[in-house]
Amino acid sequence: MEVIKIIVWSAGIFALGLVLKAAVEYFEGKKARWDFLKILKTLPAEFKYKENGETLIAGPTGVWLIKLCRQTEYSGRPGKKLIGDMLTQSTALKKLIREKTALDLKVQPVLVLPDSETDIKFELLVNLGVNIIRRKWIPKLLTEYPAENLDSQTLEKLKIFI
Repeated sequence: MEVIKIIVWSAGIFALGLVLKAAVEYFEGKKARWDFLKILKTLPAEFKYKENGETLIAGPTGVWLIKLCRQTEYSGRPGKKLIGDMLTQSTALKKLIREKTALDLKVQPVLVLPDSETDIKFELLVNLGVNIIRRKWIPKLLTEYPAENLDSQTLEKLKIFI
């Protein structure tokens, strides 16, 4: 009987640990999103963005499709799927932009890793055409590394997406 109590008690502690871990991950994700939005607000006024899961940004340096992800989502096999998904989404968005505006623009996919988790020391890594950066590097990428130069008329046409 005593062994059963110990097993039940241990299972309860284990379950509590899983719940606490999930709660920490949830709030870390919310904080990462909050920090990301604060960074976006520091961009020059010409940059417009819209959030819907991923973030679509249009500015003088191009059209960017940005997804926040955790280091664990990017590492190994899940990272290959994430990169493939970003390429598929950016291609679909490029096609939609072409259908709605007759503009043939590049949509640059970007995966953003949180600074606190990133043990890889890099500024910009390109994997199969997807830019991979740390969060604090977003303004530099968007302002200093153009995917494509867009004029004000083109940006005006893109307002239906942003």
